[in-house]
Amino acid sequence: MISHILARIQWNGLSSLHQRRHIARVEKMLNAMSERFSHLKHFEQVKLKHLRWLQEVWLTSQGFAEATLVDYKRTLALMVAALDSDRHWQQALKITRDPKKGGRPQVCRAVRTRRRARRC
Repeated sequence: MISHILARIQWNGLSSLHQRRHIARVEKMLNAMSERFSHLKHFEQVKLKHLRWLQEVWLTSQGFAEATLVDYKRTLALMVAALDSDRHWQQALKITRDPKKGGRPQVCRAVRTRRRARRC
């Protein structure tokens, strides 16, 4: 499941240290989801309810510092974009970027591709 997500991320000059940190956070989040929801085997099975659980239950129960929570939310937004569900899911998860607030431009982003049916 992680290989599909990582294949869709375009790093655009992000340092290797930050890439490894994003990858480690994605692995931790996917492991937590697969422990809680044992039926998740493929990326197509991830639904909004799984990511809501991740955001509302798992992230709050970990006891992370505020800066670490921001990093995980940023990685969660990247993961949602890599799953090709970003427009609606980011609004539901309240992780959309507000253009009025400004901020740094995104360095890494997900590549958009057409969905393909998984072959058995």
